[in-house]
Amino acid sequence: EEIGKFDTIGIDLVAMCANDVLCHGARPHSFLDYYATGHLNFRKTKQILKGIVTGCELAGCELVGGETAELPGMYDGDRFDLAGFCMGIVARRDMNYLYEIPRKDIVTGDLIVGDDLSLLSDSAVLNFGTNRDTTLTHTIIGAAEGEAGLEMTLIGGRYQFNRDAFVSLTGSYFLNDLDGEDLPFYENVHVEQGQIINIGPSRDGARCYLTVQGGFDIELVLGSKSTHLMTNMGGFEGRPIKKGDEIKFGDARQDMEPIRIKQAIEMDCSTLRITKGIQHDWFDPDAWKLLQNNKFTVSHTFDRMGVRTAGQSIKTIKDTEVLTEGIPAGAVQIPGNGQPIISFVDHQTTGGYPKIANVITADLCKVGQLMPQDEFQFQLVSMAEAESLRLAQESFINDLKYSAP
Repeated sequence: EEIGKFDTIGIDLVAMCANDVLCHGARPHSFLDYYATGHLNFRKTKQILKGIVTGCELAGCELVGGETAELPGMYDGDRFDLAGFCMGIVARRDMNYLYEIPRKDIVTGDLIVGDDLSLLSDSAVLNFGTNRDTTLTHTIIGAAEGEAGLEMTLIGGRYQFNRDAFVSLTGSYFLNDLDGEDLPFYENVHVEQGQIINIGPSRDGARCYLTVQGGFDIELVLGSKSTHLMTNMGGFEGRPIKKGDEIKFGDARQDMEPIRIKQAIEMDCSTLRITKGIQHDWFDPDAWKLLQNNKFTVSHTFDRMGVRTAGQSIKTIKDTEVLTEGIPAGAVQIPGNGQPIISFVDHQTTGGYPKIANVITADLCKVGQLMPQDEFQFQLVSMAEAESLRLAQESFINDLKYSAP
């Protein structure tokens, strides 16, 4: 604190955790961090996280995730606590006798199975592992899935094209014009060199997407072209685009005919369907009635990490807190004030709030289109129904893709 140097703290943290693993005869494999502070000082935080990344590189282990928590009631100013967890791997023959692992149960060919993990997140309108609206826009303009698109939240921008292009707008309807003409959504539109697309505010949802045939010239970072704003990684220089930026894109196909998806693309965000969460039994029947029978309002505290809501206070019957554990996208967490928080695409990897429910995969795209002051209700469905809805939605998208001319 006195000299204002924080990058070596992260290195030391990883080194101490990795050293414990090495002392037990194992090899460092992966690392998780936990960073809590009273006020998020971005300069300090960036140095600390940079040190953790460097520490993992030096230790030869993968940084697979972590949690950053802003807790103004527990810390003064930007003072902080930092903790880490390192997992190691070891051959059975090299196991230290201190281990209490039942060695007879470990045989050649055993696998440790985990979920795929990428540091960079999907676009905000999530859908069965990808984004519904960017999937559709790639279909419309004939681009490969995985190409980058411009995501606009609540309001758009003014974009001048320095050469001819085929573009598509998808997502929620934002006011727009191309030389005074309204641009249709979910169509392949030809834009000539020098023309300007003006995209204004939203009229019915939080996010809109602009995609260009040929794809934006963006480098892959950890297998993704997305931008992760919290870490300033990926995308266009790891930040939101600003006035004067020039983003290059690939060549358009000369034989491309305009494509229009004729089926209605509608989204009812007034209901979010949920399944029971890991701590569903921490809540009595009265709490579940409050959750399902009342409307909740989206607060102004909403972003790609999550959506805070306001409504009836949901209380747990437990006096204890949850030990820090993994959080999936769509988790409905209940903090101390009883107001549900829905985790989203940039959510932290771990947390300690009880999870009463989880938004089903088919409705995660709705979470991405919720705006401040929107009202919605939760509706409980079975796991079988949730899976059926996911498959139906996936089939709908595939039918659009393969039926497009």
